[in-house]
Amino acid sequence: RMDAGTAMTWWWDSYVHPRDLYHVFGAFSRWIEGFDFIEQNPQPIQASFEWKAGTPPARPPLRASGVIGKDRGLVWVQNPNHIWSNAKRANYKTLAVKDAVVVLNGIQPGRWTIEYFDSHTGKVIKNITKIVGADGRCVIDLPETVWDAAFRLQR
Repeated sequence: RMDAGTAMTWWWDSYVHPRDLYHVFGAFSRWIEGFDFIEQNPQPIQASFEWKAGTPPARPPLRASGVIGKDRGLVWVQNPNHIWSNAKRANYKTLAVKDAVVVLNGIQPGRWTIEYFDSHTGKVIKNITKIVGADGRCVIDLPETVWDAAFRLQR
């Protein structure tokens, strides 16, 4: 199957351009830079969330999407409380999620470098190294998640 055309928002003329939001696309472009979507043969990530300490009655209220390839991955975590319909309200206050981890399963064993990536500026915040064992489980500490968090993985 072949698709033609570029990825583009429907609202470029009524929302993106009038508000000069092009920087959002630049940050995204820098996040995926170097990820060869053909060579990596990416699959959807298998992610869940846990608390760092203690056992609250429910899982952290977060969601994740992303892909994992042969030796690279892209993971985006979102706080679902921060959505447009909430954020547009005059009295909106973001509910930050603290002390949570994202658990990735199905990761190839080995040494992985994980870049904490600022999805708003397009810059790497910090790097850590994780050793993934034969179980394919990789646990990543999340920063306080007000809006979102992004990660790049490389083996």
